[in-house]
Amino acid sequence: MAWKIISATVTVATAGTPVQVSSTVLYSPSVVIQANTDNAGTVYVGDSLVDALSTPKIGIALLARSTITLNEDSKGSDYIDLSKIYIDSGTNGQVVQVMYMVKV
Repeated sequence: MAWKIISATVTVATAGTPVQVSSTVLYSPSVVIQANTDNAGTVYVGDSLVDALSTPKIGIALLARSTITLNEDSKGSDYIDLSKIYIDSGTNGQVVQVMYMVKV
């Protein structure tokens, strides 16, 4: 079975309102998330509780051009569900690029 690489853009339109990377269940063995080079603020990556406006912030912070890579476990038995990943920002209109693989 072959793999296909997919790229997507996720925009946090309203600061403090987390956005799902995928609105449907979508499994991938690897996901790369990069904060857009034009972002003025920090974006946060986490689960549905990610919060860019709380003190302290909840999630992994990504400045412009920063990247985080999520990989399946070392046994290859668990895939990452993109619908469980959320992005938030303290500034309206911040963007991340998401790249992942799916079986075709």
